Amino acid sequence: MEITKKDIEDFQENLSLALVKMSQGKLDKEGADSLASSAVKKVDFSPDSALAHKGVNWYAKRILETIGIL
Repeated sequence: MEITKKDIEDFQENLSLALVKMSQGKLDKEGADSLASSAVKKVDFSPDSALAHKGVNWYAKRILETIGIL
């Protein structure tokens, strides 16, 4: 399955929304958009990647843990 630009844009938007929700108000939409934009550049979208099996919320949680919000 080929990943399209639209797939990546959708992932970035969903990641941003998950970051806002999971941060429980500690991260606003603008900050989440910035983090998601940076993070999506580092994502391995191959079928064998952890993300392919874990999903957006798992990745959002890892990001929030890394920056000390969770």
